[in-house]
Amino acid sequence: MSKPESQGRLKQMQIELIAAGTREPTWVTEGYKEYQKRLPKEWQLVLSEIPVAHRGKSQSVEKLKEEEGKKMLERIKSGGIVIAM
Repeated sequence: MSKPESQGRLKQMQIELIAAGTREPTWVTEGYKEYQKRLPKEWQLVLSEIPVAHRGKSQSVEKLKEEEGKKMLERIKSGGIVIAM
């Protein structure tokens, strides 16, 4: 039997990592770069950072998390697959 033409080849894929925060510690940046190197060359890892909402005296942490979550959901492209971590 012959192998299917696609067997052995990876599909091109874009993985978008959506994170809250814009000033990541050095260890986070280094970890991101390391995982980016480990992925197959057909996969593209893109980091999208959502600015953390500034907490005022009247806003609860839960409300701020909800706002950040909404901003993250807005970044998801149509047909995208979501994996929450």
